[in-house]
Amino acid sequence: SVNDLFNKAKEDCRVIDTILYNYKDNLERKYDVDIIEARLITIDELVSLGCDNYSCSTAPSWVYSTTYWTGDASDDYFVWIVLDSSYLDCGSYDDTGLFGVRPVVTISRTLF
Repeated sequence: SVNDLFNKAKEDCRVIDTILYNYKDNLERKYDVDIIEARLITIDELVSLGCDNYSCSTAPSWVYSTTYWTGDASDDYFVWIVLDSSYLDCGSYDDTGLFGVRPVVTISRTLF
């Protein structure tokens, strides 16, 4: 049902939020830095790095060195993902066992 899908999506968001929070917290403690934000990369950011037409092969290799979720939906049921084969694709948001996260981290300017 629609309600079941909505509840599953809410739970998945909580899991991703927890992963990002823990990632941010660990970096702050390990490197003694003030991290303003940790979030998932967007499609616009991937395009600016060289991804287009379902491929990231012209982007730097770190962009596709692992498989991960982005922060952007491609439609009501799918989320953009980057595959370690340099392919940019869409995956079902409830397919949480297949993909990781690669956080984008914003640090405080006071470090510089």
